[in-house]
Parts: sequence; structure tokens; C-alpha cells
Amino acid sequence: MVDVLEPYAKEIQAVKKDLPNILRKILIRRKDDVIRILKEDQLSKGLDSSGKVVGTYSRVTEQIALEKALLGRSPRKPKVAGKPYNFEDTGGFFDGFSLKFEDFESFTLFSRDSKAEFLKQEYGDIDTLTKTNNERINQEILRPEMYDEIIKRLFT
Repeated sequence: MVDVLEPYAKEIQAVKKDLPNILRKILIRRKDDVIRILKEDQLSKGLDSSGKVVGTYSRVTEQIALEKALLGRSPRKPKVAGKPYNFEDTGGFFDGFSLKFEDFESFTLFSRDSKAEFLKQEYGDIDTLTKTNNERINQEILRPEMYDEIIKRLFT
């Protein structure tokens, strides 16, 4: 009877050893979804990595944005007085996002836009996922696909 279980036990050990690589491949495949969560559920709401609003638009900023719009240079998203920053003026910051692996088990999100460093200095850690968004990625993306990969490797 033990011989029947041996191939599964060996494959479980192989999967355990390969787990960081499995998760890395999932993140590479689903990086657009991870970046979308950062942009739509965090940055566009003006939140930093701790989930705090980093600032709100003033009436002056709203007026400047309206004047730019009259000259054909509308911000990608409106700048409304009293609303949190959305970090989408020209769109360069959002469009420049990518995912980079720091080592075999961790990654960072960053923007290649020329304003990215200034924005980080000005508003702090804005390109790291909040705890809530990190959990969401774990629950909605990583865990289900990891389970699928483990089942596939054990039973095919």
C-alpha cells in the first residue's frame, strides 16, 4: 500500500521545493491584474501603502486643471477640489507601471515615468500594495492558481 502513495509523496515534496517558482510564474502571467489593483483600488483613490489618503485637490489645482483643459491639455482624470489625489495627470505615471522581482520570493511594483521618484519623495510609499490589496491578490490570484498548479502536477 505504501508503494501506491510514494509517487504522490515525492511529487508533493517537489511542489513544495518549487513553490516560489510556481508563484513567480503566476505573478508574471497575471502582472497586469496586480498592477490594475494597485492603480484602480489604491492610487486612483489617493491611498499610500498604509491605506491613508495622501492629500486632496485644492480649488486652485482644480482651476488650473480646468484652464489646461481649455488649452487642450486636460488631465486624464478630473482634479476636483476636496477629492483625493488620483495620480493621473498626464497618465505617464500609471502607464509606466511594471513588476520587478527583488529576489526569488519577493517583487516590487514601480513606474518608469520620470515623475515617479518625485511622487514617492513627495507622498511616501505609494507604489507598494496596501495590506488589504496584498491579501486580495493572495486570495483572488495567487492561491487559486497555485492550487490549480498543484492539482495538475499531482494528478496528470
